[in-house]
Formats: sequence, structure tokens, C-alpha cells
Amino acid sequence: MINQSKNEQHIVIVGGGLAGLSAAEWLLRQEAPPKITIIESTDRLGGVIETVSHGEWL
Repeated sequence: MINQSKNEQHIVIVGGGLAGLSAAEWLLRQEAPPKITIIESTDRLGGVIETVSHGEWL
């Protein structure tokens, strides 16, 4: 087991959807936030949630 203090942790989150981004935000709000890397397979964050326009409507 590696002895690390909280500020030396590096957490990798797989997926930049709503759950992954929420997890990253929660971790960053901790007293000693870790280094975070988010791995996403597409060219944008948000998962399947996106804003689309249809004529004058969003």
C-alpha cells in the first residue's frame, strides 16, 4: 500500500457525462482536493445531454 497524503492523490474519472463531472466537482470541493483527470471518448463533455436548436427553439 502506498502511503499518500490527500493532496498527493490523483484520481482518474472515466466519462465526462453528468455523473463524471458531478464526481469531479464533489472531489474538488473537499478540504484537500486531489489532482483529477477526466477521460472522455468524444470531443465534448456532457454525455448525451446537449442543447440543440430547432428553428427558433432550443
